[in-house]
Amino acid sequence: MSEIAPLRLAQVCGPDLRLHRSAIRWQRGFGEHFNAGDLLGHCNVTLVNAARNGQTRHRLEPDLAMLQIALVARVSGCLQEAPGTSAGGFADFQEWFPWESDTVVANVAIDSDAHVTPGQPLYDTQFVTGRPITSLAENRTGLGTGWVNRKRAWRTGDGSAADTGTVLGLGICELPFILRGEQGSFEEMLEAATGPVQLVDIPDIPIIHSARTIIQQIEQTQSDRNAVEAEFKRAIGESAAHSDPEDWIFAATCVAELNRDPTNETYQILSADGLSTAGPANAIILSINSEHSSRLRHRKLGFYLDCHTFRISSLGPAMRNWLKAHFEWVPYSTDMIRRDYTEMMKLLRKADPHRQILVLNAASTLRREDVMSYAAFDAPLENQLKSVQARALNSMLHDMAEETGIAIVDCDAIAARLGSSICVPDAVHQNGEMQTAIRQEILAILAARQVPGFCR
Repeated sequence: MSEIAPLRLAQVCGPDLRLHRSAIRWQRGFGEHFNAGDLLGHCNVTLVNAARNGQTRHRLEPDLAMLQIALVARVSGCLQEAPGTSAGGFADFQEWFPWESDTVVANVAIDSDAHVTPGQPLYDTQFVTGRPITSLAENRTGLGTGWVNRKRAWRTGDGSAADTGTVLGLGICELPFILRGEQGSFEEMLEAATGPVQLVDIPDIPIIHSARTIIQQIEQTQSDRNAVEAEFKRAIGESAAHSDPEDWIFAATCVAELNRDPTNETYQILSADGLSTAGPANAIILSINSEHSSRLRHRKLGFYLDCHTFRISSLGPAMRNWLKAHFEWVPYSTDMIRRDYTEMMKLLRKADPHRQILVLNAASTLRREDVMSYAAFDAPLENQLKSVQARALNSMLHDMAEETGIAIVDCDAIAARLGSSICVPDAVHQNGEMQTAIRQEILAILAARQVPGFCR
């Protein structure tokens, strides 16, 4: 016979902070069976500085305004409703309830064969948040929703928040779905962690994090930042009569990303210990698909604007004409990319020699490039054929791994094993099976390299 146990809220913040929450929005229906590791539900939360008894107020990072807490099952069983826990409708989205430890938010019919640790919560607490592009883009109808330029999640479990390891993803569109998982909130990666860990993903919107971009972000001075900002302001001013809001948004987000160094950012994390600081990242995951054979360089200031061409083509004519007038397309060879990687590696490990760098390589077998003769293509072939470029970049990565100790996530081999035409038909975007395989490879590398939070 199943044991019925109350699902009680756990302590999630220190004494100098108060937490208010919305109602729990359940991902599992009442009466529906769940397994250990399943996401049960989540709520929106608001942090309030207590500042009582002379305690110092904390300055909260902007992304904590979008903080959410998810409940991840430690046992298997079935949820049962507890009375008085939901007001229904829009009221359930409002942070009207104080977070009080031991509050019963549901009951659980625990499976008879489930292992329950006496005195331990029936769930793990997972924190999810994002740094909004603008406060006008807020959307917390789901877990981890909203337009953000940095999304992160963490669990401290029963460990100390001070020991939290951080893994940062700086890839293009292939990587976020691997890190964030099927539900978009990092459950699969966090479930595999062995200790306190935080995962951070920065999407390629609109800037691609190529090696050259990362170098620029690390090395730029305040004078450089001011010059970039002034240049984009001039672009809007010159084209104001003909540009539209999408152009303004593109310019503003370019400035924000070009003038930010994500590799050296720190992060506020909440735990039962209180408010702590984690980072900079112990490990960074990159993608060789971020490297293109040509890229935009500003004619006067010399900075590169690595951006997907489809984003540029979707801009209005005024902004496209400004880019054409003030930027030039520069051919970028594999040797130049190798030079950038060498320089980038030195910068990334300058502050932390033990920082681990993982790079997803490229799928080199493309069904649309069934070439019988290369005579019709101009040299160099890597600028003409995606498959040839992929092989050149993969070879370069192999050499870099021997020279610098980076870890290669061998997506090329995984695609070949699973069938590239099925799992990665366009050479970049994978299906679920391949994403799972790459995720497992990343986890194995993090464990082998003793990255905090993933050490065996």
